[in-house]
Amino acid sequence: MTTASNPLDYKALFESLPGLYLVLDPDLRILAVSDAYTGATMTRREDILGKGLFEVFPDNPGDPAAGGVRNLEASLRRVLRDRTADAMPVQRYDIPRPGGRGGPFEERYWSPYNAPVLAADGTVAFIIHRVEDVTDFVRIKQQGVEQGRLDEELRDDALRIRAEIFARASEVAAASARIKQANEDITRLYARTLELDRLKTDFFANISHELRTPVTLILGSLARRMKAADLPDGERHDLEVMERNARLLYRHVGDLLDLARLEARQMELRCSPADLAHLTRVAASHFDSLARDRGIRFAVKAPPHLPARLDVAKVQRVLLNLLSNAFKFTPAGGSVELGLHAAGDRAVLQVQDSGPGTHAAPRDAAFDRSRQGDGGVDRRFGDTGLDLAIVKEFAGLHGGTVTLNNAPSGAALVTVSLPLAAAGTHDHPTPADLDPQLGRRALEELQTGPTRAIPPDPRPGAGTGTGTGADAGAGPDAPLVLVVEDNPDMRDFLSSSLGRRHRVATACNSQEGLRKARELGPDLILCDLMMPRLGGDQLVAGLRGDPGTRDVPIVVLTARADEDTRVRLIRQGVQEYLLKPFSEDELLARVNGLISRQHQTMAEVRSLNNELKRRVAELERETAEREQAEEALRKAEQRFRLLVQNSSDIITALDPDGTVLYQSPSIERILGYRPEDRIGRNILLDPIVHPEDIARKRAFLDEARQRPNVTVAAEFRLRRSDGEWRTIEALGRNLIADPSVGAIIANYRDITDRKQAEERALQSERLAAIGQMIAGIAHESRNALQRAQATLEMLALEVGDHPRARDMIGRQQRALDDLNRVHREIRDYAAPIGLEARPCELPAIWRLAWDDLKPMWAARRVEFREHIAGNLPTCPLDFDRMVQVFRNLLENALAACRDPVEIDLRCTLGELKGQPAVCVSVQDNGPGLGAGDAKKVFEPFYTTRTNGTGLGLAIVRRIVEAHGGQISLGDRPDAPGAVFVITLPLPAP
Repeated sequence: MTTASNPLDYKALFESLPGLYLVLDPDLRILAVSDAYTGATMTRREDILGKGLFEVFPDNPGDPAAGGVRNLEASLRRVLRDRTADAMPVQRYDIPRPGGRGGPFEERYWSPYNAPVLAADGTVAFIIHRVEDVTDFVRIKQQGVEQGRLDEELRDDALRIRAEIFARASEVAAASARIKQANEDITRLYARTLELDRLKTDFFANISHELRTPVTLILGSLARRMKAADLPDGERHDLEVMERNARLLYRHVGDLLDLARLEARQMELRCSPADLAHLTRVAASHFDSLARDRGIRFAVKAPPHLPARLDVAKVQRVLLNLLSNAFKFTPAGGSVELGLHAAGDRAVLQVQDSGPGTHAAPRDAAFDRSRQGDGGVDRRFGDTGLDLAIVKEFAGLHGGTVTLNNAPSGAALVTVSLPLAAAGTHDHPTPADLDPQLGRRALEELQTGPTRAIPPDPRPGAGTGTGTGADAGAGPDAPLVLVVEDNPDMRDFLSSSLGRRHRVATACNSQEGLRKARELGPDLILCDLMMPRLGGDQLVAGLRGDPGTRDVPIVVLTARADEDTRVRLIRQGVQEYLLKPFSEDELLARVNGLISRQHQTMAEVRSLNNELKRRVAELERETAEREQAEEALRKAEQRFRLLVQNSSDIITALDPDGTVLYQSPSIERILGYRPEDRIGRNILLDPIVHPEDIARKRAFLDEARQRPNVTVAAEFRLRRSDGEWRTIEALGRNLIADPSVGAIIANYRDITDRKQAEERALQSERLAAIGQMIAGIAHESRNALQRAQATLEMLALEVGDHPRARDMIGRQQRALDDLNRVHREIRDYAAPIGLEARPCELPAIWRLAWDDLKPMWAARRVEFREHIAGNLPTCPLDFDRMVQVFRNLLENALAACRDPVEIDLRCTLGELKGQPAVCVSVQDNGPGLGAGDAKKVFEPFYTTRTNGTGLGLAIVRRIVEAHGGQISLGDRPDAPGAVFVITLPLPAP
């Protein structure tokens, strides 16, 4: 009993479990281990906790065939992917010995089982890895020790392990095939991924390098032009916008080039002595003015001095990127805190902000290259997503780490750990200078982003999006254009360009733009696609969903040139899709054209309004009639759908090439396949069609294609999902020319039972005919045979020892024996099969049949081999009838083979129609059966021998089927001879 003062110690309970358990996280790191597991694997808990599973337990390097890591990892990946438990077969997985135990690895065998522990959102939070050490059992089995010599404990373990192995056999067989295919796919995809990664790295390195030259020339030309003292204010403003955005572009290009160098492993450390505390305060000083402008509380906590050896330029980039990222996500009135302290031989930098914090899912993604934590058309900030990626890479070059978590207050907390004495490729004894340009570049993006304080625009009607009016060149009746753009420079440029001929209203985000569109009723809306909080596509959806703005022309500006987005927006109602960069003339031409067309359209709408009102009455009448017709059509379609979905036949729609377009749900009941899995398959290449019937099915499809609106028919065999062949009657009709159908409609009906019934009826007629024949001649033939036998015996007494006479009498006796055998076979075939079933041992039956044939094989070179898999249960059989079955099969094998004769009899457990069964195959090394013989071998009166009635195998099949079993010819492609397979049902457990 537990109390508040004495709670359960779950950690102690887990570690004391008698079983061998590990707890793994989704990255396959060891989180917990039971004492029994450490004992079995010769490890210590403190040595393996927190490490990767395969780091602790690698494959044995001395075993080239070792596959323990591969198999176990595949099982664990299946658990993560499918979120279901996965049982594995017994695995050989050697474990490393600790020092002094006689060698590096010890051979061990395990029975593993992996199960997921799901979180509240359905994802895999942990994996329970349970194993059982079966090494002793496997070694005893390898040494051939009999079951009777096992002690009681090992006997119990062996029985339990056998039961587990048997229960998992079907799972492992399917899983092995999937693993093999998956490994091949992974190998191929991995090689392709490496090649694509290399090409991507080369591309970014080349394009970034090439972009630096033109950007440098642009910046140089702008700087030279801006030095002129006589520049007009308007031109100086434009040049400042150009320079600011060119520097931002230069920074992005530099980030791309740095990452390309990192991926190509061309980035080197240039370490020198530095005061990390001083470096931290200098980097923070660049953000003081920005913090004051936004009302952000900015605090720096660092020791007076912290000597270190590191790459000053890269650490400066790390600090600036961390602070830039923090200020980017911190709202006005929030707080940012930068901390630095020493922890042993490492320095720890921490940046905490009061922004929205992070979610668990995107934390690792925040450090991915070229990936934003809030990417998409509705992203909050317009950066490249490289800041934290560069932080991670530069910290890694120093041998440091970066983590992103939530602080206790819920805000984001980035922690960077760096060694105080980093080792670089090129070390310098003197301190390196700080780059003053880095701080300026870090602030440029923040100052041009949506949070920059924007000075008022002196033009009437322009500004930050709060006013409307006309430019000096636009009259009060000029069309009103609403500009929705989050970038202040771009917003100013658009307002200036449009203001000469239009009234302009502005909004800095989609929410404000939607509100102003409803309030002002503009003649045209010009909006960016990628904006904070609400993307341009969502703005378009809001405008088109509002009756007041549904018809306002929209022009979308974007730098994303993907065709899918353009088509999607046009479908939503966007009139123009203008790619950045664009010319001012093109912008004005498209805006003017749209407004003119909109005004013309409105005039036409007004002129048509009266005509529309006049036709309302007529349209209402037509609408009522159409609705009645549509309702009738809907009901007819519903009836048809119900008929198709509930049809006992398989309804199939095919295109002219034979590809399946639709199959009704009845295919799952008849053939065991899901309809959705059949869509897209070609019936001429379908593996479920019997190979001998492919030509017949092709002729069926050809005839249907060539004879429109004519019903064609065919019969062929299809294989069920369980392997059983079913005979199908197909009726097809070409309705491709009908636009409402456009397909070949085929009706598949399963006529297997009918065909079998017809076959049984035909068989019954044959039996009846044979019975009538036998009834007519039985008396005469039997009396005649008896008289002939008696006469022959009397003649033998009279001739005495005369050699020639005795020889003739012997020949006559053999002829009479043949006649008696023929008479007996005909009688057995014609007579009904009556069974006297009782529990029998199958080996006893075939061994008795083999002994009965001893006169046939005693003087020959014959090898009869038995192969029995496992312990066979008793079967309810008619002993004498089954002796007759095996005697016939073994006699045929002896008659077909020349010396030396080899007969293999194999007996295994299997299934028959989903139920337990026993399978017995009889193989010989004779000449085998031809294709024609194989089809007819079980038919009555058919024989490949020069003597005999041809009823032996027909009688065998009747006896086996009377037991509820099956007999068939097996495949033996790798050797000559024939194989007969008997499958008999076992009693239900």
